Amino acid sequence: DNCPDQWQWDQKDSDGDGIGDWCDDCQDKDGDSVCADVDNCPCTSNPLQLDADENNIGDACDPDNDNDGVLDDDDRCPHTFPPGAVGADGCPIIIM
Repeated sequence: DNCPDQWQWDQKDSDGDGIGDWCDDCQDKDGDSVCADVDNCPCTSNPLQLDADENNIGDACDPDNDNDGVLDDDDRCPHTFPPGAVGADGCPIIIM
């Protein structure tokens, strides 16, 4: 019985921690040891809760880690944090 103090007919344990869902105070769906209610990336492991652009979306699941408007997949300069203008490649625009 994975939930001995409460009746849980299906014995479901979504996060695989050995504690049934009905009595589990810490649902850790991605296995990073961070409870889902405070996990900034609840479906992707991000154990250190890194969030470079401080937008409350963990780096592991944030499609734009530097929040410059260019998605990481297309960003040649992934660490150009605003303010500052960037081009379509995510790199700073230099005006001479």
